[in-house]
Amino acid sequence: MGLLGTSFTATRASSLVEHLFDKSFTISRCDETPLIVKMQSIELELAAMRAKEAIPASVMSAVVAVGVAVPAVKTGQAQATWGGITYSVQLAGSGWFFDPRGLVLSCEHVRQQGRNLLQLNASSKLVVCPYVGSELNWEAHAWEAQVLSHTEHWDTTITAQSEPATSATVVVSPDNADAAVLRVTRHMLAGLPVANPVMVGASPIATLRLGDPSTLRDAEEVFILGFPKDRDKDESMPIATPTSTRGSYGNEMSDSYGRWIKVSGLMMPGHSGGPLVGIRCPPHGGPPMHVVYGWSVRAPKRTWSAAGLCNCRPIGLARGCIDAALQHPALPMGGFDSFDALMR
Repeated sequence: MGLLGTSFTATRASSLVEHLFDKSFTISRCDETPLIVKMQSIELELAAMRAKEAIPASVMSAVVAVGVAVPAVKTGQAQATWGGITYSVQLAGSGWFFDPRGLVLSCEHVRQQGRNLLQLNASSKLVVCPYVGSELNWEAHAWEAQVLSHTEHWDTTITAQSEPATSATVVVSPDNADAAVLRVTRHMLAGLPVANPVMVGASPIATLRLGDPSTLRDAEEVFILGFPKDRDKDESMPIATPTSTRGSYGNEMSDSYGRWIKVSGLMMPGHSGGPLVGIRCPPHGGPPMHVVYGWSVRAPKRTWSAAGLCNCRPIGLARGCIDAALQHPALPMGGFDSFDALMR
């Protein structure tokens, strides 16, 4: 049973919170007091409840957790045993599938954090895990991943170690895009290379298509999807389910740090790399389409979140990384061939 009990719907729970707290009250991720942390936990639970109403399982299942599996047992971290070796999985961030061959868009700083952890132990693995059957089960469903492309490192809050020689394409980004593309290569439990398309059980992986942020209207409803870290357990452990923070589109802006989409809504550590999703109705009828307008990144100024506005990069800034990954020689045939082909 959650914080508010299983009998609460998202609407009733939201109503309760609005009576408890003034609507103008803003929870900043910069605040670390016990009361604020507990209130953030309540908001996350409400977000998960709202997600069930607005975001279908097919969309949520395209969102993945990105982590590093270290061959050791660490209290408070997810455990997984593969090939007779027990690993502890430390969360680096989130991401989402955009190509059926197992391509994941995430953040450069998520890749950098993962690489820094990998350097500490040569037997560690970069891993990606989907949300399957209402659970995040690293042991049963995780894949090993490789980096196909990434932008240059620019986030000074994360130390960038000297880069070893790899086959990944480094993409120059004047807008500090903070993007990286990973590809899942091997199922950790089975120990076998992935199929083409990549399968989860008997079904192909879910993928998300791209949308044009310039079509967003003022105050249009959008959703920030990802796996935030669980403050009640260990900072490196994601919560059990992906959350969907409901917010409103504010505007698209540029400054010395690059281009941004500003949205209202709670963004937490661990959300980095997760998609910013909106709902589009086809012009000639049919079911609504869920498209990605951007992805969550680390704000260069922590105070930016204090006003309740979060920062996402417009999806167009990932064009270079996505195109480079789709042309990578390690990628098998099939799937999409360009960023433009992914647009919907």
